[in-house]
Amino acid sequence: MPEMPEAILPLMLREDMTLRSHQMYGLAWLQNLYSQVSRKVRGCILADDMGLGKTLQLLCFIVWYLEQAKDSALPVLIVAPVSLLDNWEREFERFFYTHGIPLLKLYGSALADVKLTKGEIPLDNLLGRKREMAGDMLNGADDIDVMSLAY
Repeated sequence: MPEMPEAILPLMLREDMTLRSHQMYGLAWLQNLYSQVSRKVRGCILADDMGLGKTLQLLCFIVWYLEQAKDSALPVLIVAPVSLLDNWEREFERFFYTHGIPLLKLYGSALADVKLTKGEIPLDNLLGRKREMAGDMLNGADDIDVMSLAY
């Protein structure tokens, strides 16, 4: 494997959780790409065989990002099939001390409640308006760090 800076594990990772070497490499790769976002990187795809720990790598990156960015962190959006949303939430709680990280899971009627029609999408401040509407519709849940929804 090419030379890569060492991965920085999130502080909220439970002490009994360890990442394998390929997961550490994947986390380091994500962190390295994130450090280049404004200059060179627009996105990435993390892909490998099933069962090699992509969920843990991505959750580690998300929690690390939230820890690093603190109050300036933008919300993280996870889009997955309905069948995987509960698994992401379970793994989030299993791997991390999740107190202080608000998680909003939307599917079914909860997703329909915050859905915008094409004409309602404010192009000038899409993220802020959607977050504001979600908070209004979901009883003050406007302080969300991680949102997962189904497609």
